[in-house]
Formats: sequence, C-alpha cells, structure tokens
Amino acid sequence: MTYQGSLPEVRALYLAVNTQSNLLTSCFWFYNSQMRIGIDCRLPFYQMGGISQYIIFLIQALAEIDTDDEYFLFHSRKDPRDYRPAGDPRFQRVNLWTPCHHRLERQALAVEIAPHSLDMFHSPDFIPPTGGAPRRVITVHDLTFLHYPQFLTPESRRYYNDQIAWAVRTADHISADSEATRQDILTLLDGSPAKISTILLAANPLYAEPVTPTEIAATLDKYGLESDFVLFVGTLEPRKNLPTPLRAMNLLHQDAPTHHWSSWVARAGCMARFLPRSNPPESGIQRQTFKRCARCRT
Repeated sequence: MTYQGSLPEVRALYLAVNTQSNLLTSCFWFYNSQMRIGIDCRLPFYQMGGISQYIIFLIQALAEIDTDDEYFLFHSRKDPRDYRPAGDPRFQRVNLWTPCHHRLERQALAVEIAPHSLDMFHSPDFIPPTGGAPRRVITVHDLTFLHYPQFLTPESRRYYNDQIAWAVRTADHISADSEATRQDILTLLDGSPAKISTILLAANPLYAEPVTPTEIAATLDKYGLESDFVLFVGTLEPRKNLPTPLRAMNLLHQDAPTHHWSSWVARAGCMARFLPRSNPPESGIQRQTFKRCARCRT
C-alpha cells in the first residue's frame, strides 16, 4: 500500500457524510458543496503515539488530494508545533483550551468548535464532542480496551470504556482501521453496519525513502547488531503483548543460537512497570529504550 493508499476513501467518507443533509438544507438549491471540516489534532501535544501519527499524516495527505474543502485544525493552545500543511491557506489553525481526556471534554469541546460553522468534525481519538457541528465522524482504531480492560489505567478506562458505546451511537459515521475492528464494533457495541467503513491505514512515508547499504551498515554498527534481528517499535506496555514474541524469539534462539534476535522499544508507557524488567541472558535479546525520534516524530 502506498503512502496515500486509503486517503481517497477518507475523502469519500467526508463527502458521503456531508450529503446526508437534513430536509431543510436540501431545499436550498444554492447549497454550497464546499465543506468546512474540523479535525481534532490536540493529542500530539500530549502523546506522540500511533494515533498522533495518524492525525499528522492524515492532514498532510488530505492537503495533497483535496483541493476543494476548507479545514480547521484544532490544536492545543499549549502546542508550539503547527500541523498545517506549509503554504496552504485552506488549512487554518485554531487553538483550544479544552484538554484531551478531561472529564468535561465532550461538552467543552462542543462549545469551543461551535463558532466556526463547521459542516463536519472528525475525532480521530474515538470520542466526539456532544455537538458543535451538524455531522461528526470518529475513528475507532481498535477495541482492545474492551477485550483487555485490565491493561488500562483507571483514567483510560473512564475515558474509553465508559464513553465508547455513546460515541458509536452518536457518530454520524465511523472509520474503522481494520475489518476486525469493524466486526468488534458490530458485535461488542451493536453498531449500525451502514455507518461503519473499514479504511485501512497506509505506511508512514518515511518508510518509502531509500536507504543506502552504507547507511544500513553504519546503523548496525552503531547499535552493535548483526544483519538478522527482529525490531519492535512501540510503547512498552502490557497491552502490546510483547512477552509473547519475546518467548517465541527465545525458542528460535535455542534452535538457531548463531542468530542475533533483538527487541527494541520506543519508550516506556504508563503500564510498563507490570512487564518483566529483564530478558534471559542466554536468549540473545537486547532491550533498548529510545527517546523520541526527531525524524519520524515517534
């Protein structure tokens, strides 16, 4: 799949939801087909994880394929970074006071976005506001928090587990990252099949950049690696199920001890204290924790 692999589907989703206008709107022949779309991009200020990556590159890719609509990017007022595509006046930054995952977020966010006369508001982090726009789209990435609630902090359970059923009922349309997630929404939350679309995610464009053999050799040498290794990039938390591949790699190492198996992680998450603190020395597994990567923003 290419960098923009599923972006036309996102754009088509926006259009489809926008055409579901009410009777009053449809009576006006001069109804403007150009949309005013709001996207919640506050999360990157608080946590640069997978959903934040999704938000940032969704915005950049939409700028490339959509030449018609106007976008309002709702940032945290504290965020010094700007996620607007460079040189595109159709994308406006709007600073918000409402913090992510606050207990009054749904209500406060609705009040803050209402003055912008949006046609649609996209909430990439599951939970939409109670109002503020006539149509609301949400992205549901997965429902692991319903399958494994024990892996969440009490605050995360309150935010996701206690509100997701309401979010699925309220949203005008739902983008699911996979067909498995779509099926979970249908079975676990009794979602309406007509308003759930499976839109697969594309790879970060970083991975399309060519890398020379010299660069590869220098990187392997820098971290003391051989050519055979397994790379894990993500948050170090129980919900990532990292012990299972670690045990599998240990078994592989016993069968092929000359291979160098290595597990790398981006950074420790809030539940990392519940994971084993070390790996068996005979396993050939290295555990390295990195700070945020400036190149790919993880």
